Formats: sequence, C-alpha cells, structure tokens
Amino acid sequence: MTGPRLLVLDIESAPILAYTWGIWQQNVDPLKQIVAPPRMLCYGAKWHGERKKFFASEYHDGRLEMLSSLHDLLDEADFVVGWNSARFDRPWIDGEFDREGLGPAGPARDIDLMKVAKKQFRLPSYKLDYVAQKHYGLPGKVTHTGFQLWADVLSDDDERRAKAWRLMRRYQLGDIDVTDAVLTKMKPWIRILPNPALYAEDGTPEACGCGNTQLQQRGYRYTQLSRYARYFCAGENGCGSWLSSGKRDRGIDLRRIS
Repeated sequence: MTGPRLLVLDIESAPILAYTWGIWQQNVDPLKQIVAPPRMLCYGAKWHGERKKFFASEYHDGRLEMLSSLHDLLDEADFVVGWNSARFDRPWIDGEFDREGLGPAGPARDIDLMKVAKKQFRLPSYKLDYVAQKHYGLPGKVTHTGFQLWADVLSDDDERRAKAWRLMRRYQLGDIDVTDAVLTKMKPWIRILPNPALYAEDGTPEACGCGNTQLQQRGYRYTQLSRYARYFCAGENGCGSWLSSGKRDRGIDLRRIS
C-alpha cells in the first residue's frame, strides 16, 4: 500500500570559531570575536520503508550542491522525521537555505521523535542512543572520537581530513538507521500520520497509519453530542493503535449549557 512520504533526516554542523580571553564562562561578541560562524557540514537521509540512503557534505559535494540536493528531497516529503529535529535540524536547514537564496522547501510537516517520546513516555533519558538501546533493544549509534572528529573534518591536513570524513559519513548514516528503526517502533504513538488509504487508488480499504488493514471494531468513542465507531489495529502486522471513524454513528441535538 502507498502512503505518505516520510523523510528520515539528520544533519551535522560545524562549531563556532571565535577569539576568547579565557576558557571559563566567556561572553563572545558575535560581531568582533567570531572568526567563522557555524554552518551545516553534511546531511544523511532516507525514505522510510526504502533501503537507499542519501549523504551529501560540503567536503564531498560542495556547499551549494549539498544544500540543493537536500532542498530537492524536502520538496518531495510529506513528513520530515528526526530526533530533536524541530528545535535543531529544521531551523538550521532553513537558515542555510535562506543564506544561499534557495527559498523555503516544500511544506512538509515535522515528526520530532524526541518530542513524541517526551510527551508519551517517562524515561530517565531522552537521548536517541538511550531510547534505541535501552527502551527498544535496538542497535545504537556509531561510536566516534567525540569533538576530535569535528576538529579533524575541519583540519587542513588532507590525509587526516579524508580519514575523518569517512568516519563522519558512517556516523551520519548510522544515525539515520537508528532514527528509522525507532520510528518503526514508535509509530503507534504518532498521532498526526494520515490514513494511507488517502494516498491509494479508489477501492483500497482504509487502514491504520502503519499501513495495516486488519482493523477490529471495538466499542465506540463518545463526545458530548456524538458517537463514533472505534477500531483497533490488530493482526500479525498490527501496531496496536486505536482509531476512530470520522463519521458519527449516532448523534443528538441537545447540548448541556448549565
């Protein structure tokens, strides 16, 4: 069954390069002390449900080509999925598009999985690595050399830089794999996914947002004036979500006002 296009996305950025008078609690004048502002270094992406992964960087592709290829992917997306993406990745990306005169990409909606986890679950940590490994039992992120990796990808030493970029690429695409796996596990808790039947040809049965068509009617959902059939996403491929009909099964006209 077809469905919405979910682009799993993650970016990495360069640190600010600035002059300071010390190493503890420094105030940096952005106009006089910043030597090089932060910028996007690379991105990794994949379409949920597909195997192919995308990677582009300023090192491999050049800054404008990197941003243009990401702009094209976002134009195709119905939803953009990430971890802390609403607060970090998307504002970063839009700022880079604006700086290069590319304009806004297509109006894809955001699914920030960290926001979903914080809203739905009480966990000791909301780091992607913790949620993937400890909460879901999935493989974790690719390990790397910490800040040294960023220092190395920005190095003037060609050999050191090339080696660091190989690790950065593996780390970036590893994050995409982890985020995509967490998305699969977390789908029952994501409320904004549309019914896949909206994207299919006429005659396709309605389905859960996960794509499963084996829905069991289980009771009703009630509002003050209406009753709606309630369904459960069941079967071997079901995700366990609850759904409600969009058509009221029964209704009345009298509303209590006091």
